Amino acid sequence: MDEEKYSFIVKGVCALECDGKFLVIKRNIGNYGPLLIFPGGKVEIGLDNGDMDILESTVRREISEELGIHIDKVLHYLCSNLYRDSFARAIIDVTFHYCFDKMPTIVADPQEVPEYFWLSRDEIKSSKLAPMIDWKVARIHKSK
Repeated sequence: MDEEKYSFIVKGVCALECDGKFLVIKRNIGNYGPLLIFPGGKVEIGLDNGDMDILESTVRREISEELGIHIDKVLHYLCSNLYRDSFARAIIDVTFHYCFDKMPTIVADPQEVPEYFWLSRDEIKSSKLAPMIDWKVARIHKSK
C-alpha cells in the first residue's frame, strides 16, 4: 500500500461571524502569497488527542492561541474539502461556523496573525485574496 497516497494534514478552521461580518486573517500561504483565511490550524497530536471532538478542540485551541478568543459554546459544522497546498501536501480542511452575540475582544499573536479584518460577505466576495473562503461564506448565507 502506498502510504503517501493516504497521508493527509487535517485542519480545523472557523468562520467567526458578528453583526454580518466575518473575522479573516491575512497570511502568506506558501508560494500562493498573501491570502485571506479563516482562523484555525492543524490537528496536533499531544494537544488535541484527549478530546472526543478533536476538530472542535483544535479550532478552539487555535483561535485561543492566535486571537485570544475563548469559545465555550457549540461550533456548527459547515463543510469540509480536500486540496493540495503549495508544497503539494494533501490537506483535509474542516470548517465550522460560530456567531458571536457581541464583538469579541481580540488579542492577536503577531507571530501567528500579522493582520486581521472584519469583512462583510460583499467585501469577501469582491476580494481577490479570498478564493479559499468566498464559497464558504456563500454557503453560510445560503443556509440562513
